Amino acid sequence: MKILLAEDSVLSRERETRILQSLGHNVIPAKDGEEAIRRFETEKPNAVITDLEMPGMNGLEVIRSVRQHSSSVPVLVCTSSSNARLILNALSAGANEVIPKPMDFERVQKILAKFTPASPKG
Repeated sequence: MKILLAEDSVLSRERETRILQSLGHNVIPAKDGEEAIRRFETEKPNAVITDLEMPGMNGLEVIRSVRQHSSSVPVLVCTSSSNARLILNALSAGANEVIPKPMDFERVQKILAKFTPASPKG
């Protein structure tokens, strides 16, 4: 699966990219919301994972922009925020799931599997 990962923390972005790649995913890292939207439009990922609290364009804006382009691409939010209103806003904007930081990669795999079509048997 080709995953766009929007995360402003360099350490988190590098760690998450490395682990997602080790799980077999093609990861498109983005350092902020603006880069995430540019890369979404050019790279056409199968899924998006975004932080909520980023400088400039935040995660809510990323979700809204992704939803303007596609209603079917799964959007996961990975956040350290415990602000219930912010989390509800993310879901209202079109996020499919909100998961706490640090990222639970097993949970991410299970969520993404729900959006991956089954391979045809033959």
